[in-house]
Amino acid sequence: MSLRELSDRWRTLAETLAPFAAPAAEAYRRAAAELEGELASNGGEVVTLREAAMIGGYSVDHLQRVVAAGAIQNVGKRGAPRIRRTDVPRKPGYVLPTEPGADQLSARRRIVRDALTHPQRSA
Repeated sequence: MSLRELSDRWRTLAETLAPFAAPAAEAYRRAAAELEGELASNGGEVVTLREAAMIGGYSVDHLQRVVAAGAIQNVGKRGAPRIRRTDVPRKPGYVLPTEPGADQLSARRRIVRDALTHPQRSA
């Protein structure tokens, strides 16, 4: 679900809740308005496929195929594709280096690191 679809969903929920829970409906309306405001200010940012790869964790080649297939709109030129930052797909489990917890290694990587850096014990 895209962020714009989420905003529309919140507005629909607000209309559904309005007769029964006016404060909850108002909260959904405000959240939708805030999300739309952020999308309007940041959603227009256009990134290269290389930048999108760093943001989302997918390779440039994969992003090129997705854009060529039309699953993500190319807002650049033919041969120099660009995509909106809000359209960048996020690979499950991928953490940007600047996000909290990015410096923490997964359990698998800790095991490999320990196996490679610790001297072997003789039995």
